This record gives sequence, structure tokens and C-alpha cells, in this order.
Amino acid sequence: MDELISPVVVARLRAALEAVAPTSDFAALVRAEGAVRGARLRQRVDVVRDALLDDVPAGFAAAERLVLDVLEEPRFDGWMIWPTTEFIAARALDSGSTRDFDAAMALLAGSPWG
Repeated sequence: MDELISPVVVARLRAALEAVAPTSDFAALVRAEGAVRGARLRQRVDVVRDALLDDVPAGFAAAERLVLDVLEEPRFDGWMIWPTTEFIAARALDSGSTRDFDAAMALLAGSPWG
């Protein structure tokens, strides 16, 4: 079960994100590809979420834009979605804004994941 978020899945997530944000290098996500090895599934999700939090510019707007864009990317599918939902929720909570929280919940509810 732990292999649902494997190094290959993390690399595929990075490829999907690079397709919609080609000027980003996603260096933390590259490191996460190796960091998930040997970890339990929940830990793997946290590693990938934290990498996204490191790689994506601060603020909810940048996170929201990236997630909206990657939803249109055909390679964005399967288990890579879980850490992405954790990322958008964390970024909204970190902002402390009710508007950002509501926008994140609407995004999650209205997305193909919801």
C-alpha cells in the first residue's frame, strides 16, 4: 500500500506540474522522489505535500492557480492527487484567511476529486 505514492508517482506529479508551470524547477519535489522510499503511505503524502509547500511561491493565490492549471493536465491523475489536496488545504489554512479557506474547500469540492 505504501507504494501508491512511489518515486515514480512523485516524478509523474513533477512532470504534470512542470507542464503547467515550466519556469518552476520543483527542486523539493525532485528530492521528495527519493525521500518517499522506505516511508509509510501517510508519511509519503506528507513528504510530497511539504515539497509542494516549499516549491510553490508563498500565498494561497499561487497555490490555487497551480492546482487549477494542473487539473487540466492529462498526466495529473491517480494517487498523486492526495498530496495535492493536502497542499492546497495547508496553504489555505496557513493564510489565515476565511476567503482562502472557502476557496480551497470550493476547489476541492468542485474538482474531479470531490
